[in-house]
Amino acid sequence: MSLGWSLIALALLALNGYIGFCLWRMPFRSHRRRKALICQVVHVGLTVPCLYYFYRFFSHRAGTHLTDLLSYEAAFCLMTLIYGALFFLLADLVRLLGRRVRYPLTLRSFAARLYRQGLPVFLAAALVAGYSLYHSRDLEVTSYSLALPRGSSSLSSLRAVLVADTHIGTAVKIPELEQMVATIQALEPDVVFLCGDLFDEGTTDQQIEQACAQLGSLQTRYGIYAVSGNHDHTSGRMAQAKALLEQAGICLLADETVTVEDAFVLAGRLDDASGQRAPLESVLAGAPSHLPLLLLDHRPKYQEPAQDGRVDLLLCGHTHNGQIFPMNLFDFLPTLFYGSYEKDGLQTVVTCGAGTWGIPARLGSSREVVLLDLTLTP
Repeated sequence: MSLGWSLIALALLALNGYIGFCLWRMPFRSHRRRKALICQVVHVGLTVPCLYYFYRFFSHRAGTHLTDLLSYEAAFCLMTLIYGALFFLLADLVRLLGRRVRYPLTLRSFAARLYRQGLPVFLAAALVAGYSLYHSRDLEVTSYSLALPRGSSSLSSLRAVLVADTHIGTAVKIPELEQMVATIQALEPDVVFLCGDLFDEGTTDQQIEQACAQLGSLQTRYGIYAVSGNHDHTSGRMAQAKALLEQAGICLLADETVTVEDAFVLAGRLDDASGQRAPLESVLAGAPSHLPLLLLDHRPKYQEPAQDGRVDLLLCGHTHNGQIFPMNLFDFLPTLFYGSYEKDGLQTVVTCGAGTWGIPARLGSSREVVLLDLTLTP
């Protein structure tokens, strides 16, 4: 709790400090210091409830009506500060660039007036923050059609749904989960894969119990399979979640494989946060080689299964596609970030997740469940 809360507190302090500096040097026409002071008082008034929310979140005291309301206040506060600081930073960069590159006088005059007023910057940041909260409620269905050319499966096709990163209790409350389950059921999946981070630091014991019951109510042909994620372990909820998942008829795979009705082999990995993750070679030892092999791993680490050569499809979550702009631009990094990939001979699907972590905000990415239409060919 102390580390997470401390990092949030430092981030808020840095954002407030930078914005306060921008306001203090801003050439208001009148009452400069008074206006800057008023803005800072407003910031502090928003920041204190935000800090209190994260204190309850990291100390596992979320789940009440108060913290549910505070989660939206914290999201609005944090997003406004982030984008307010970003807009001021962009304005500073434009001003520095304007000293070296001459652009039309009318444009320079307009930019200067906009910057000096200050309020349009915060209005724009607040509008963006408000939209990010609204967008965090949307749930999309993303579809992929993939061929798995291996073996002698008894099936010619398989319809699967991949769900990850629900983080029950943050953006996804139990009523939202009920709607998600209805959306998944309407897709008529043969099998459902839950790829980690079902829960996190803010999930209550009651929410874990209700969520397992809801997910276990899904009707499928081949069942529901799950693996753990980093927040499942770091939240300290894994032991309780494991018992309730199994009670709900959900098979939790922990570095083990299962052969599903001579149709395909499914392997599930323990997350690194468990501290007990086994080598992939030992996990797959003894698995039938004549059937398609699907691997569930919360984090998109493709190198090991690509080198092994036995895995046909790797299914992951974890990245949230950055969750908020500009973090979603990190797809250019040399890793698997979001979407469908074929890399080093391995097919991979990384979902951006069905929930949010920390705050109910998304921008530049959407909550999603993934529909996989798989063709199994010899």
